[in-house]
Amino acid sequence: MSGTSMATPICAGIVALMLQAKPTATPDEIKQALKDGADLWKGRDPNVYGAGYVNAKRAVERLRQG
Repeated sequence: MSGTSMATPICAGIVALMLQAKPTATPDEIKQALKDGADLWKGRDPNVYGAGYVNAKRAVERLRQG
């Protein structure tokens, strides 16, 4: 199994970790922290491949900082 079938539950789990770290976080704060914490694709067009890989640790850290 690959693609969005696996990405969705992984991202949902990361959001659960983020909400555990900051229960008052808004959806916009979570979205921004996920984007800011992503590991970017090097040499790839983000319009084709997306914004990068979700980095759970960095997303939680960004949410706590924000």
